[in-house]
Amino acid sequence: IQLSRAAFETNVSLFFIVAGVWFYLTCFVAKTKKSGILLSVSGICFGLAMFTYQNARIFVPLLVICLLFIYRKQLIKMRRALIGPTAVSVIFLLVLIPTFFSGGGQVRFNGISVFIDPKPQLRSQQLAEEDKVAGVGFGSILHNQRFAYIPQIIQNYFVHFNPEYLFFTADADTHHAPQVGLLYLWDLPFIVAGGYFLYKNKYPKEAKKIITVWFLLAAVGSSLTWEVPHALRTEIYLPTYQIFAAIGLFNLLVLSNHKKVVFVTLGTLLSLNFFYYIYQYFVHLPTDYSKAWFYGRAQAAQATEEIKSKYDKVVVSTSLQQPYMFWLYNVAYDPARYLQEGGTVSGGFAENNNHFEKYEFRQIDYENEIKYKTKILWVGTPKDFPTGVNIVKTIYYLNGEKAIIFVSHD
Repeated sequence: IQLSRAAFETNVSLFFIVAGVWFYLTCFVAKTKKSGILLSVSGICFGLAMFTYQNARIFVPLLVICLLFIYRKQLIKMRRALIGPTAVSVIFLLVLIPTFFSGGGQVRFNGISVFIDPKPQLRSQQLAEEDKVAGVGFGSILHNQRFAYIPQIIQNYFVHFNPEYLFFTADADTHHAPQVGLLYLWDLPFIVAGGYFLYKNKYPKEAKKIITVWFLLAAVGSSLTWEVPHALRTEIYLPTYQIFAAIGLFNLLVLSNHKKVVFVTLGTLLSLNFFYYIYQYFVHLPTDYSKAWFYGRAQAAQATEEIKSKYDKVVVSTSLQQPYMFWLYNVAYDPARYLQEGGTVSGGFAENNNHFEKYEFRQIDYENEIKYKTKILWVGTPKDFPTGVNIVKTIYYLNGEKAIIFVSHD
């Protein structure tokens, strides 16, 4: 609910991944003569998933390799049916690989990659120098800079299994409601029980392998980034938690001697948990997390339109996080005209020097810019300005905190 209502692209990616697995498994379970078509459709779904979200570009190839290995014996017997899906895979790879390694394709990865942080390498170098001083000859092997990021990646991986993160705190405010995690607390005992029953009971061995592989691979991509744990990058987990919970609930009901009582009790607990989430989502989230949802940008853009005629230019601080998009949209600036004027100059995380009409979107250097005779209206957060500035207008978050201020030196 939380992630789909915000239309995060990871939802589209997850849809195609689930569809890809479903078509793939149908080929073997249904034992149909159209196996080549099913495998081709599966390949198309997996290929589309890799074009919708970055994490899928790591997860999908790993999952597909595991699926091929699990069903290798069956695939060998149906070699003719593999012509179509092989062709589909080659086509997607020919398109995807150049895109991934292009300058534009690398912008996002370089912006979130754990490898952009120099601290692990510097620490490794420091330890190697200390070993030299201590006369330890193999210190350069133990603290090789090539392996400096491995401990961080491992730590990043396991933090995604933290129950506090999953059931109580989550990560970014945009990914959960106040005091609610990513999963219902009601699910916890059934997820644990589901894991137990899945491996204890006589479920198909292929199913056990697929669910296990899916669960273990889901956080691999996110572990290579610096902002962890991260709900969007690990929403790929979702089907496995649902399967674990369903298996746990089903088996506990089967074992129970009072199925109606247990069913009513659990249904009540689930309803209460769901109601609590919905209440937090619709009542408290808009107020408590208005800052996280960029409240005030629309109001600020509309307000600048009303008073911009009094100024030579309007400088909007990039501390408002890619504000040019909010202004373009909310002032309904003509896209054709915007592109004619040069369009978006910067990209990715290197946001600077975007502009249109009187608007400039960049960092504010108030102390130096105030010396100019140009009549400027500065728009930014309170932290962008020193104390004692002339505040023309203030926009507040819904919790009463100052969000955006307009400053002029008139």
